[in-house]
Amino acid sequence: MEQKMSYGLRLAGVVFGATLLVSLIVLIVGLTLHWNTPVQFSNGFFTAGGIVIVLGIVSGMGGLEQRGDAALLYGETAGHASITERTQQMLTDSKQRYGMLILAITVGALLIVIAVIIS
Repeated sequence: MEQKMSYGLRLAGVVFGATLLVSLIVLIVGLTLHWNTPVQFSNGFFTAGGIVIVLGIVSGMGGLEQRGDAALLYGETAGHASITERTQQMLTDSKQRYGMLILAITVGALLIVIAVIIS
């Protein structure tokens, strides 16, 4: 239970930090381009959120070819690892791929929510 809670808190911290970083970038771009209205900032946050979501989806899709490659899957069975170790490695790889997808979608959604609040 504690491990799941600490993972959730760490994920929330990373999501908050990434959202803050992208928000600062949007604010700097807006100030540099002399955005004066809330609609311009709202459009900037909405665009940034969309870009982050698309990058997350593309990142998640990038592993599809690797997961479906028969030669790679066969090569993983050639080692001295037991079935348990292979399964653990496969779960770790999936967690890493889908973790980035979940992070990007969450950050993008928060940026879009900020855009809606601003407008």
